[in-house]
Amino acid sequence: MAYTLQQLLSDVQAIGVGQTVPYITTDQKRGRLDAVDLSQGKISFTFLNDTTTPPEEESGSFSQDKLLLVANALSSGEAINIDAVLNGGGNKRSVLEAFLAHTEHVFVCYVNGAKHLFWTPQHAHAVGSICYLAPGFVANQYVAADQMESDFQQWLVQQP
Repeated sequence: MAYTLQQLLSDVQAIGVGQTVPYITTDQKRGRLDAVDLSQGKISFTFLNDTTTPPEEESGSFSQDKLLLVANALSSGEAINIDAVLNGGGNKRSVLEAFLAHTEHVFVCYVNGAKHLFWTPQHAHAVGSICYLAPGFVANQYVAADQMESDFQQWLVQQP
């Protein structure tokens, strides 16, 4: 099953315009969802950094091209590293990663110590929260889909 650009936009929109979500690794950096333009395929946001004095705020957006790259990568059935998909991208990349991690069908896992996202339409968690998969999951993601279905719950863990 393919993860489309429209699905990605709708999933992020479900977080709620005006809502702020923390980065996966720290609560001191966050992204505020300012707008989701379904017709233009664009997400507008504000990056918030509480580690600076005064706190930093920077507006930005994700283009349809970048979002399509991510949607296609998530469709692969493999855990993806946003840095690799977007060839870096700095704070913008981290904001998109945070938004996606807070959607209902994207889970966070670590592969060789690096943060990855895994999309599975068969399983969901609460919108606005992050759900983590145990490290061993990635090694087992290539098993037959019916086997993955039967034991998916065992891979869910609290924040590592």
